[in-house]
Amino acid sequence: MQKIYKYTFQVEDEQQLFLPKGAQILTCFNQMGVGPVLYAAVDPAEPKVPRNISCRGTGHSMHGKEGKYVGTIRLSNYTLIFHVFDGGEHDS
Repeated sequence: MQKIYKYTFQVEDEQQLFLPKGAQILTCFNQMGVGPVLYAAVDPAEPKVPRNISCRGTGHSMHGKEGKYVGTIRLSNYTLIFHVFDGGEHDS
């Protein structure tokens, strides 16, 4: 049975998060008091697998391997804007 879970992440060029296999990332935003979060539809019974997440600032270079666009987050009273991408699952 799928549930929607929230996952915190860092604003970094590249990082790995561990989400249940088959997770569908729905969106992201900056939650006050928590920081940037991703929301994903997951089956919590599935094993967790690494997933690449990329963040790119407006005007920053793209490398062509960022993956699927997830959403845009705004930080520091809307003065910093970052675009978040899902690079997909990877076998551990």
